[in-house]
Amino acid sequence: LPGTTFHLWVEQFYGRTTLFDIDDLPGSDDLHVDADQTLEQLQRTFESSQWAQLTPIELEADIDVVMAGAVVRSRIDAVFADPQVPYDGTGPRPVVVVDWKTGRAPTDPAEQASRELQLAVYRLAWSLWSGTPLERVSAAFYYVTSDDTVRPASLASRAQIEALMRGGS
Repeated sequence: LPGTTFHLWVEQFYGRTTLFDIDDLPGSDDLHVDADQTLEQLQRTFESSQWAQLTPIELEADIDVVMAGAVVRSRIDAVFADPQVPYDGTGPRPVVVVDWKTGRAPTDPAEQASRELQLAVYRLAWSLWSGTPLERVSAAFYYVTSDDTVRPASLASRAQIEALMRGGS
């Protein structure tokens, strides 16, 4: 499970490790690593990325929230003070929820939409759990293979996520 191995390595990189069940390994949706990349190449790319220069607020955060009458479980890879949003010293510090991806960015619109929905859920989960207003929580994918950070232009709101959970569109 190369994606899982990368996630565990990132925790060690930051000097943190967590205890978890084998079934809850991070990166469960990130099992595919680009065939052209070795774990060592991914590590070198990450070490030279903007994310390696920052100190995470949280790593591998397991957060359960209730939406549309159901418990939604999220495993957030990392949360950082948002380096793109200046902090004016008032209210909670703006943060960015980051989802590490060891594969390539999707080219299929349906797969991209699915990933963005997952990221929207993570963003909402962090907001609800931490008490940070949603407008101060952004979200991004970091595609390690290509060293690209992708911040979706818009993410689903709680109402939109709950409508999808109820079978609406």
